[in-house]
Amino acid sequence: MSNKKYGSIMIDIVDSRKYKNRNEIQEFMKCIIVYLNKIFYKSLKKPLMFSAGDEIQGLFYEPLAAYLCVRFCMMICYPVKIRAGIGYGELAFDNENWKSTELDGEVYHNARYAIESFSGKNSFGIRINTKTKKDKYLNAMLYSSQLLQRQQSVNVQNVKLIAELLYPIFDENIMVSYIEFKDQLNFILEMKANIVPVQSLSYARIGSSPKGELKNNIVISNDIGQVYFMPLRKLLEDSNMLVENTWKKGMSTKISEILGTTRQNIDKHIRLGNIDENRKIDFSVACWLIEELDNA
Repeated sequence: MSNKKYGSIMIDIVDSRKYKNRNEIQEFMKCIIVYLNKIFYKSLKKPLMFSAGDEIQGLFYEPLAAYLCVRFCMMICYPVKIRAGIGYGELAFDNENWKSTELDGEVYHNARYAIESFSGKNSFGIRINTKTKKDKYLNAMLYSSQLLQRQQSVNVQNVKLIAELLYPIFDENIMVSYIEFKDQLNFILEMKANIVPVQSLSYARIGSSPKGELKNNIVISNDIGQVYFMPLRKLLEDSNMLVENTWKKGMSTKISEILGTTRQNIDKHIRLGNIDENRKIDFSVACWLIEELDNA
């Protein structure tokens, strides 16, 4: 066993057996996995893959990448719900030619313990197990974020997804922009619109939807314009006692143009859905992982 520590993830699809179109849901998740492997290629030691049944696992060089990957996976696959355990620790042995499912060690054991700590078949969210005394505080932040998510409507989740595409919590050392692979992202969003049985789910053409017109699916167009990034490590240097900079000025207007609605309507969804507060908590979790673990 080496002294180097990694971050692993284990993901389950909640109540996967209850989906009548289970095969389509699994194909949908497979497409998301391929896409996420491209977005986080810089930080993947072993790519994401299905391991057994509906379980997904992968191995990252650092836990921050594991968290950001799972966080976005939850956004893009919603309303398909997932639960995820993130483990931090060492490998028992390492072989560059072996898949993630063939490796073993505390990093995987910790992730397994984290995902099995969920109680109830319908529970979903993220839990992290680093085997330190601070896990309880980290998981309290994650639970607070998940409580907000559970109270958000599908439309609020949709606004939040668009906001993340346009202004992501970002680290250039471990990932590329979510819209880097537009064709693949568009294909996933089209699958989502076709296979997920949610009547109230509405989408729009990002970057080219005429005002007042709602599209029935999201399409990332070439004229999307500027995408801003929330650079984690740079913002960590901010000496302000409060978490700020999680929302870009003018974002509501841009999202309203995308969805073909009013800025006031978007502001209402942001306010009632606590989207900015949700992002502040997620940003704080990411910062904790940088300060407490990446530099350990």
